[in-house]
Amino acid sequence: MVVFPYEKAQEPSLKAFLREKDIYATHNIAVIIGSEGGFSDKEAETLKNLGVTPVTLGKRILRAETANIAVLSAVMYETEQWQ
Repeated sequence: MVVFPYEKAQEPSLKAFLREKDIYATHNIAVIIGSEGGFSDKEAETLKNLGVTPVTLGKRILRAETANIAVLSAVMYETEQWQ
């Protein structure tokens, strides 16, 4: 499974994306975080053409060094890795 937070995505939200997938059957989860300034349109289009669904993290734009922590935290929460 690939999590691709994209600042131009309108939906699905990260929460909805994780809840619609069978994340308990998934053994590998990749998170793709862009550099400062975000993904170029060409990079985003390439990922979409590979079947990767862009997700939104909401209206807030996170810095590259905090976006990865936020996404990983959400994935850990949704997969019940925090107890």
